[in-house]
Amino acid sequence: GHIGFQPYNDAEWRHLAHLYKKHDHPSIELAINGKHGMNAWVEHSPELQSAPELKASLDRAVDEDRPIGAVLVEFATEGSGKNMQAAHDILNNMGTLVGNVLADYALAYRSTGGIYLTGSVSLGLAEYWAENTGLVKAFSRRGTPDHASWMEGMLHDVPIYLLTDPHVSAAGAMALAKED
Repeated sequence: GHIGFQPYNDAEWRHLAHLYKKHDHPSIELAINGKHGMNAWVEHSPELQSAPELKASLDRAVDEDRPIGAVLVEFATEGSGKNMQAAHDILNNMGTLVGNVLADYALAYRSTGGIYLTGSVSLGLAEYWAENTGLVKAFSRRGTPDHASWMEGMLHDVPIYLLTDPHVSAAGAMALAKED
């Protein structure tokens, strides 16, 4: 099943509106996965209007069925001017969304022992997201002085683990199959 997408900021609302144009029931899985979610970010990102070199490189990557995350990280770390800023802004929007999603999961499942991030997108972008975007802040952003102030402290103590084995799901399925 797919879980509903709960936007927390203007960029996420814009992303959800764009996904509604493409899917009858956009879910968080569609919002953040590689092909559907990440490529959808660059289809509607206003940041690209002032970054023609980045836009052209992203269009080529999509046409050649290459990961757009690699293009974004390259421009965000080695680019210059408006192209560099646009790549960083897009990655920041994506990273913040992932932080919000991870926080929602951690709260829903009381994941005090940690939460796990896996998949090709996370493997390619997790380091940049953790060090250069609002992912960590979005993850521990919960609670207000008037309601559930404990959430921020609880989430601050929840580790986020990055699974680096791209075949972890196959290994898990094989382990379960051997149990029967």
